[in-house]
Amino acid sequence: MKRIVQILSIASLLWVPFYAAAEKAPKSLAAGSSGRGLCDENFGNYRERLHKDPNDTAAWQELRVCAELLKRWGEAGAISTAAIERGIQRPEPHMILGMAHYRMKDYASALDDFKEAVRIKDDQAIAYFQLGLTYLHLNQPEDAVAAGVRAAELEPTNSAYHHQLAFSYFLVHEDEKCEIEAKRALEIDPNDIAAYKILNSLYTRQGKKDLAAQMLEQSIHANGRVAAAHPFVPDKQLTEADMPHPFKVATPVSDTEIFLKAQWEKMKSVGVTGDVEATASFYSVDGTQEVYRQSFQKMGPARMQQVFSKLGEISDCELDTSNSYATCRCPVNGGSGTMLETKVRLIKDPDHIWRIKAF
Repeated sequence: MKRIVQILSIASLLWVPFYAAAEKAPKSLAAGSSGRGLCDENFGNYRERLHKDPNDTAAWQELRVCAELLKRWGEAGAISTAAIERGIQRPEPHMILGMAHYRMKDYASALDDFKEAVRIKDDQAIAYFQLGLTYLHLNQPEDAVAAGVRAAELEPTNSAYHHQLAFSYFLVHEDEKCEIEAKRALEIDPNDIAAYKILNSLYTRQGKKDLAAQMLEQSIHANGRVAAAHPFVPDKQLTEADMPHPFKVATPVSDTEIFLKAQWEKMKSVGVTGDVEATASFYSVDGTQEVYRQSFQKMGPARMQQVFSKLGEISDCELDTSNSYATCRCPVNGGSGTMLETKVRLIKDPDHIWRIKAF
């Protein structure tokens, strides 16, 4: 079981902003730097707007985009549930409800929602992409392959679809197809961090140590390029009271997650000073520490300050069954009013100290 959980922690690296994988914000939301202001202004109107006209395609699209920008999936899910209960036969409410369930880690319900969205309209690449992600979380890689193939067929120029398919192939040991899809993702987007990490895992499994090391280093450089190119827009944090039933937060933050957050913040505070050795000390002693030390030396103090100042707080940490490996979400200040997210992986080293494995 531990091996499966660790592999799925790589799957979590495949997460990309939902609307970014699917489409750009509608023109009506594109005014200003990110559309967040318009989303804040308009979000309360979507319930009434979609109740009056459930076939308003633009409204559904805007609701989906705004739910991601503002992290208000609970409210968007409630709006979608109301439409479904009225018998509305459109894929959008099922997609949005699926995302609400997915964000709450109710993957079984999310799977049913995405399947229904595909049944109603079977030419949506994003629906198959989300279906594939859900299958991965449910440890059904063969089904994830089928969904990934369809997503990549429908939208062959989206790197996220190819790297997700590559990871699915990795899990079913289709090594040649895995390598092909990961390289396709990198042809589309040379900064596709997940694709580099998938190739690193593939080459490590194949015993190709030099190639694996190259891919790990490339993932670090790509992460730095992405972080420097796009700014961070802080998420709207919802309290439990803000989230309508049945989308209330079920699990409080654990003591371990509080400690991991503290470790992450200490690392960032040292990283912005440009102190290479002190920063590297927060990384795992299993060989990772030396890789990051060399990377920091290449960056230099100015570049380190730039990179680490753009990293936000970690949250939503998932631990494996042995409580010795964790994957957390981390927002990244990217630039031009956009918001990105990376995954921070932490591991409990042999000396029982939690250190960073990768981000």
